[in-house]
Amino acid sequence: MKQQLNGKNWYFPALVGGAAVLAVMMSGCSSNRSAGGGGGGGTPPAPDTRFSSVVQQSGGIVSSSAIAGVANAVAVSGSGNNDIVVQSSDASVNDITVTASYNDDGTISYVVRSTVGDWTFNSGDPGTGVSVLSRRKAEGWNAISLLLETDAGRRWVDVYTDIEPPTGDPPTPDTDYLSGGIWVYVPKKATAFSEYEFGVFVHGSDPFDNDNLAGLTGTAKYEGDASGLYSDPGSDSNAFFSAMAELTANFEDSGAGSETISGRIHSFMIGGKDVMDLELMLGEADLTAAAPPGTGLFTGTTSATYDDGDFAGKWGGRFYGDGENDDDQPGSVAGTFGAADDDDRTFIGVFGAHRQSDN
Repeated sequence: MKQQLNGKNWYFPALVGGAAVLAVMMSGCSSNRSAGGGGGGGTPPAPDTRFSSVVQQSGGIVSSSAIAGVANAVAVSGSGNNDIVVQSSDASVNDITVTASYNDDGTISYVVRSTVGDWTFNSGDPGTGVSVLSRRKAEGWNAISLLLETDAGRRWVDVYTDIEPPTGDPPTPDTDYLSGGIWVYVPKKATAFSEYEFGVFVHGSDPFDNDNLAGLTGTAKYEGDASGLYSDPGSDSNAFFSAMAELTANFEDSGAGSETISGRIHSFMIGGKDVMDLELMLGEADLTAAAPPGTGLFTGTTSATYDDGDFAGKWGGRFYGDGENDDDQPGSVAGTFGAADDDDRTFIGVFGAHRQSDN
């Protein structure tokens, strides 16, 4: 069975000039990643600030109402894409995939695609209208910012991955990594905020075999990190947060609805300030009610109280990290979440947590 260890920090860079400059550090789950972060543990690479001007030149920023739409959207996983979790202001975009692979020169090629959205970013073969804005690297981390410009608007995607270089002789590629991030679409001549597109996603190369869920027993505790965006329409700018994630899965089948997962996002730091009394609850989700069937996607509702506001929204996730045996519990869990109040103050984010060894 693969040894699952605490993962890396997830990271959302600071907001620049009111524009949504957002990226996610993904937590890995492969057996060659060391305790305390494996491929991570270093200072995350800074985001590409040119996206700020991309948004401003397009006539405005991603609106608070669009961000609130993400918080209230049901997390989805497109049929046949059971290694993805997406939470988006456009519910039809449910099929984002990300692959990463090392080139002979040590660089990484990224392919980010949505068939439904009819867009593809291929850093190895950018094509017409696609620009590689930046490549960033820190200890254990690699990231890329890509921009697709058309007559209608600009689509930006920022992707982080924890893929590790090939090892052994002959070299064997890392096949157990997570990638994910954010995409934003800004129309050049927007007539309504609904024309903006905003979303977060998680994609794993080693999804848990959902056919094994029925044979699992016991409980598992998962701990890790969360990051995201806090949007306040009454403020001049938005703020990014970091937090801790804690979830508990019950795999015991003691009757209908007994196999569940729930948790909380806690120990928030918002805009660099500790908000220790804030807890965003990830309500109980039924592990046997995956929709679409076979995807392993579980969904639930969120709730929180913050700054005199009552927040509610949606969350979703799935398991990653297959074991060697059919009855091995999943090594990690990752997903998306959001919550908004009546004034469109909104939290949206991504979490990654790893099974603790003392279960």
